[in-house]
Amino acid sequence: MTDQAPKWIWQHPDWPCFTWQVAEVHPRLQKCWRDLGILLGRSGALGPVDDPEAEARAALDTLLENIVTSSAIEGERLNIASVRSSLARRLGVKEPAGPPSPRSEGLAELMPDATLKPDSPLAVW
Repeated sequence: MTDQAPKWIWQHPDWPCFTWQVAEVHPRLQKCWRDLGILLGRSGALGPVDDPEAEARAALDTLLENIVTSSAIEGERLNIASVRSSLARRLGVKEPAGPPSPRSEGLAELMPDATLKPDSPLAVW
């Protein structure tokens, strides 16, 4: 590797043991918490969702959007129908089955774990 900063996080010499500057992180974290409060306030104004199927479908749409957007940032194009089908199966949402692929199955397993289990410890493979 050259003297340039690593391109990928796993190339960092201290991976996965990180340190950070509180003065840099704290204002951004405060903004995230404020934005989360605004989001929760707005979603709370919509009223409770008494339909578990509608709630599962909303989770499906949100997770799918996160996967597609994250993959686009990395320059990866996904078969959206395949990923949607894999997510729907995992979330118990009844939808027409699309053609599953190992990639869509992996993403459908990873994203719910990453977003719905925030207290789970990180692991290094």
